[in-house]
Amino acid sequence: MRPLLMFLILLGSYSCKTKQTAVENDPVATDETTELEFDYRRDMCFGHCPEYSMSLSKDGTLHLEGKKNIEYIGAYESKLKLEDKEAIAQIIMDIDLFSMESEYRSGITDKPSSFIHVKLNGREISIDNKNRGAPAKLMSLENKIHRLIDNYTWTKVESTEQY
Repeated sequence: MRPLLMFLILLGSYSCKTKQTAVENDPVATDETTELEFDYRRDMCFGHCPEYSMSLSKDGTLHLEGKKNIEYIGAYESKLKLEDKEAIAQIIMDIDLFSMESEYRSGITDKPSSFIHVKLNGREISIDNKNRGAPAKLMSLENKIHRLIDNYTWTKVESTEQY
């Protein structure tokens, strides 16, 4: 009986310690200290797909450069809200972005291609999504970034396009 009791006590203390460590190592467990930057580019298709690039700087500034089939043509800026920063960081972790391939291809050539480069708390990855060939979980991140266009007020600025 005594060895069983000791085993249960050890097991219980180990599982508590494991949970605490997981929270400490979770890159989105904090808010203001989360370091997130990204560059996202969505290219044209044979239809009316929006063509633009968007980036997030360390200071939280969103840069949007609209090219075609998008409400904002030219260069614009806005400031990312903390809750959106955390939501994007959480999606990155939930989809396990840092374990994905660096390139995905689809055989359908009239779909738009996209490119994303993400830095989150010292880790970074670049993914080239040719003609929307990536798994659905990557598309959830791209869709969240795309929805920022409609959910923010954008201020026209001089072009910062680097592509």
